[in-house]
Amino acid sequence: MPNEQISNTVLKIVQLILNKSKTGNVNQEVISKYHEYSMKILGSRMSHMVLKDEVHVSTQIKKRCMNFSNILRKNNQNMDSALLFNNLFIKLQSKPILKNKWAVLYFLLNLSEQLENYTASSNLIDTTLDSIQLSNIDIEPKKEDSQVEEEKIHFPETQELNQLKFLNLYYHQNEQQEITEDVLVHDLIYIFQGIHGRYIKFNPETDKFTIDERLKIPKPTYELISKLSELGWLYRQIHQFTYQVQPIGLVRQRFCAALQKELTEYYKLITVLEKCGGGDLISKIHNFVNHGDPFVQNFIHDLLCEVSTPFFDMLKKWIYEGELNDQYNEFFVEEHQDIHGEDLWNLKYSMRQNGSMLPSFINTTLAKKILVIGKSLNFIKDSCNDSEYVLNRSKEAENLNVFNYDSIEALEEIVDENYINTSNYLLDILFTRYKLKDHLNALKRYLLLGQGDFIQNLMDSLGPSLRNKAVGLYRHNLTGSLETAIRASNAQYDDDEILNHLDVRLLSPSEGDVGWDVFTLDYHVSQPLNTIITSSAMEKYRKLFHFLWRLKRVEHTLSASWKRHLIRDYKTQEIRNELHKSNLILSEMIHFIYQLQYYFLFEVLECSWDELNKYIDKHTGNLDQLIKEHNRYLANIIQKGLLAPSEKLIPTLNKLFDCSLIYSKNQNELYNFAENQFSRNKKKARLSYQQKIEAKFGLESSTTYLQDSQISDTQRFYDIKNNLYQTAAIFHENFSYLITRLSNHQNEAFKSLSLRLNFNGYYISTI
Repeated sequence: MPNEQISNTVLKIVQLILNKSKTGNVNQEVISKYHEYSMKILGSRMSHMVLKDEVHVSTQIKKRCMNFSNILRKNNQNMDSALLFNNLFIKLQSKPILKNKWAVLYFLLNLSEQLENYTASSNLIDTTLDSIQLSNIDIEPKKEDSQVEEEKIHFPETQELNQLKFLNLYYHQNEQQEITEDVLVHDLIYIFQGIHGRYIKFNPETDKFTIDERLKIPKPTYELISKLSELGWLYRQIHQFTYQVQPIGLVRQRFCAALQKELTEYYKLITVLEKCGGGDLISKIHNFVNHGDPFVQNFIHDLLCEVSTPFFDMLKKWIYEGELNDQYNEFFVEEHQDIHGEDLWNLKYSMRQNGSMLPSFINTTLAKKILVIGKSLNFIKDSCNDSEYVLNRSKEAENLNVFNYDSIEALEEIVDENYINTSNYLLDILFTRYKLKDHLNALKRYLLLGQGDFIQNLMDSLGPSLRNKAVGLYRHNLTGSLETAIRASNAQYDDDEILNHLDVRLLSPSEGDVGWDVFTLDYHVSQPLNTIITSSAMEKYRKLFHFLWRLKRVEHTLSASWKRHLIRDYKTQEIRNELHKSNLILSEMIHFIYQLQYYFLFEVLECSWDELNKYIDKHTGNLDQLIKEHNRYLANIIQKGLLAPSEKLIPTLNKLFDCSLIYSKNQNELYNFAENQFSRNKKKARLSYQQKIEAKFGLESSTTYLQDSQISDTQRFYDIKNNLYQTAAIFHENFSYLITRLSNHQNEAFKSLSLRLNFNGYYISTI
């Protein structure tokens, strides 16, 4: 547009504004004065500091429209001004005639803001014009969100203020502001997507991204930002090319579509980088370390050396002090708070889910060793109360210089060495200072009934008490019997520290339970032993003790019945036959109990203990492996001992035990009946002799009493025989079922047990 045309247009605008703002006609001198001032402004190089970005300005206008729409809705008026503006903005972009669309939008935005942010008097124009020659300018700026502190800008008295003086004065009064690196990084992420940051913006005049000059940034950082911003510039060029509105041909359209697809992948990369941190970010950078371009290789290498420094600092502190200094959750080991006691080792520290934060140059095996090293040091310090060892390890690390990206191979050697030394030291503490092996052996001897003389004495001393009802038992009474059994057996020679952990425990009784059903031995363990012998492991020990205690009780009861038969000789033929039959069944039960007891104590318990003992004697591995071996030891006993829930043999074994106890009780009744019968026969002989004497001397006879007694004894004898037969039938049924299950099992040990139980094929033939 020619200068003359511009001048005439400005003159018309001035006349229009002055006529609307003043009452009456305005003289030509005033109009000339304002016209001259307006032309000076237009002819100067002073420009607004806002960047000429149509999208940015349109976004601000949309926000103002949305706020305006909300106000209208509160007043029950329905008008979506934001939608209306969006439609108008689309039409504006499609008009090729308008060249400076940003200026139009910015002008409209400022008109709207004038009403809200500036207080204008009726003589605003006069005041503004006079201030050029007479007064200083005092403008209250509009309130915007900014990191730079808001303050009034006082311009000194001057005749003419050009852009250069204005900027010099502004930056002189606003000192440079320091800014953190993370804010700059956040801005760069936007720049990579061609979007303005808060402090880094695109300048269309210079066609590059520029940094706010008010910021105090070191020169190396400034240069690095300038280089990185070139990526954003390249993105803008590609983005503008792919969104051309004029017809460009099918080939170029496909080309633009392909570029857009690549830009989408670029967006994904930006999103991934924005969410990455710690070890994940290091891994993303490390993926480019084998790039074919030597320049890129060197750049990535130098970048990794810097980026990985905090990671290696955390790694060093972890494997030499057992402490995790990770306030931003960037390390691949995570800490769980409020974990104490036996869960300290297993739950307090762990690797993050799915290997998160694990750099790609550290493999999973090495990472697990690193985890174990730190856990071991922490366990030694907190659970074993040995801070001196950790302190010495920390001093060793002061002179090491391998914790950096250039020393990965040396780092692996350091980790392997520390893994072996730390694990061996921890195991040595457990087996020497805390006598772990002695405690495991004590559990085997006492809770798994490996100490035969102690168990026999305990049963003899507890037997009379445990026959009573469970509700009448008291723990302190049973504790005395426990001490008596210890003094009467070889257990008295054990270390007092071991015996002090042994105790008596009574389970919650059910209706009808006797002392045998609720009694159990217990073994108390404290830190750090409870990390290996956990509460769940102790439950397994108690389960095994309860089974073996029942087995021992049945064996004790059947043996007592057998002894009673050996020391009696009953002359009545009928009773003698029944006792003989019952003793045959009793022999079958004793055979079953002895074979099962031998199998459990020797083939199961001793073999499993031998495997655990061999591992312990090696003194290799780490605490995790020791816990695993101990758990496997218990699992083998339960599995091979027919007690695994999956085998479903426990109900059958319990029925066999119950049948044995009931049969022994019924046989004792038969013994009692036989003894009573023997006593009555003796009494009958004596009465018979008495009757002869009475008849000889004419006295009254007592024969009626004997006949009534014989009728009662016959019925009782029949009931006892019937109970014995029924119990024997139930025993044979369950025993045959057990042998069948064992003989058909895949486990060779079970098949071997079935052969010993049915060595002559007797039970198989009766199935």
